[in-house]
Amino acid sequence: MVNFTDSAVKQVFDIPELLELILSNLPNLDLLLSQRTCHRFHDLISTSPKLQRLLFMRPDWTLEGRYSDDKPGTRPLNNLMLRQIMGGMYPTMTLRMLSFPTYKAFSEARDTMRFDLMTPHAFPSLDVPVPFSHPQSNESPTTTTTTTFSLGIWAWTVNVSFPTDTLISAQKERPAIAYECASWRKMYMSQPPATELHLCRRWRRAEQPAVAMRTGITMDDLVRAARDGGRVWNEGFISSDRDWHLEGPIRYSHFGGRGNNGGG
Repeated sequence: MVNFTDSAVKQVFDIPELLELILSNLPNLDLLLSQRTCHRFHDLISTSPKLQRLLFMRPDWTLEGRYSDDKPGTRPLNNLMLRQIMGGMYPTMTLRMLSFPTYKAFSEARDTMRFDLMTPHAFPSLDVPVPFSHPQSNESPTTTTTTTFSLGIWAWTVNVSFPTDTLISAQKERPAIAYECASWRKMYMSQPPATELHLCRRWRRAEQPAVAMRTGITMDDLVRAARDGGRVWNEGFISSDRDWHLEGPIRYSHFGGRGNNGGG
């Protein structure tokens, strides 16, 4: 006698699109561990762009930026699965407002805050926010213009802190963590991922990034940098509790909200 339930389940699992939909609703850690269920699950999870993004193993650059006269946009995701690797800590997000004295400074900053792998300039063109007005090329430098638009942008920053020896000692104590092909090594700390991380201590931040990857910084990138930190990282940035503190900007894919005239 055919077990209808088993047969129905098999039919569902035989359809990759349905299986992907089911798996995408699992908590992140359960989704990660589901790869051990069977070859079919492993193959789908390791090749599905959607599931890989949920596991922070494939970058998702979709994030809307907002101007300061609007509410902040959607908060980037931080990877809570990393708590076991980083001594109970995990990446956090900080929101702040950046203000600029001139339209030029504003537009240049906006350019650098957008991620684009295909072009050297983040924004090929800059839409003028309404009701903003600024000097035209034929106006003299002394021309004064009035604007009711705030020259500011909401900015997200990913922050990560860990004892100077945590990442290395954790690998020594736990073989699963030390495994060169361990899943956590492929993970990003956030979605979208940071492309650069700067050492910081209190109000100081290193001018040059300690880690930089245009395609996004993975945990493996961070581990390698921390392992070599004794040679290239400035000891002056180690806090009194012997922690490294790093922060990096999260870039936007486009700008929206009330302050944008047609998108960025």
